[in-house]
Formats: sequence, C-alpha cells, structure tokens
Amino acid sequence: MARKKNVPGTNLCLQGFSRVMLKKSGKVVGDSGWCGPNMIVNGGIQQFILNLIGKTTGSLQVAGMALGTSGTTASDATIMAGEYGGTAKRIVPTVATTQRAASNQTATLQFSGSWGSASNSGNSNISNIGLFEQTAAQGSLFAANTYASSQWSNNQDVFASYQIRISFS
Repeated sequence: MARKKNVPGTNLCLQGFSRVMLKKSGKVVGDSGWCGPNMIVNGGIQQFILNLIGKTTGSLQVAGMALGTSGTTASDATIMAGEYGGTAKRIVPTVATTQRAASNQTATLQFSGSWGSASNSGNSNISNIGLFEQTAAQGSLFAANTYASSQWSNNQDVFASYQIRISFS
C-alpha cells in the first residue's frame, strides 16, 4: 500500500507559550522570557477546543488568567497547582489575535494581563500561570505553563502574556 503524501497546510500544531515580568516603579526587575510549550490539559482539548468547534453542550471559552506557586500541571488536571490567592486573584485578560499569512505559517491568540502590587499581601513565590474558563468561581482549566520561580514582592507589579499558537506545515 502506498503511503499518502502530506498535503501542505494540513498538519496542525497547537502550543502555548507564556511570559511573566515583574516590575518595580515601572522598571523590569524579573523576566521569565518566553517559556513553553505549555500543557493544554485533557479537559482543555475536549471542552475548549473540540466542544467549542462542534458547538456542543459543555463548550467553554477562556475568561480568566491566574498565577500559581507550584510546578508543572498534569495532563488530567482540572485546576492549576498552587493557584495564588485562589479564584479571588484571577484577572480577565485582554485578548488579541493574528491571522496566518500563508498555509504554512502560524496564527496566534494572545492573552495579556497584570496584577498590581496591591494584589500581593507579602512576598510570594510564583512559578506557573494558567488560563481558565471563569474568573470568580471555580472554573475549568484550559492550559498552564511553568517558568523559573520568581519572588513577587508587595511593591512590584506583575505583567503576563500567554500565547496559544497554531502552526501549519
């Protein structure tokens, strides 16, 4: 049996990347750099991608972003380990998209947000970031990413970007 050739533009790759920066008085004092690829959890694939495309019951959309104090998220996770401040500290991110220019290029969905120094009651270790369905109540996790641990002081602001990149080959 002959092997089928790949048709250009039909192989899909979906990955997430994040960047977290600490700023004090407007100056960058910590920067994770772009980290990834991330972990899109099983529920993220089912509820946020497949059910949404199929417009089926149980489809979800990203509506919140959170920081965390723990490490890597497992593929079967429904919450992010060590979510800082619980759901009370989730923010509603700003969302922007780019369109791919050709069938073999990347399109990006970027979530951006920030936490002011008042969000941190003391010095906190932060080392992961996640995207969720809800901002206030316990919501489903879409994806999470881990980066080198940073010390967030209560006189620093946090700025974060989380990109979901779709590339075709």
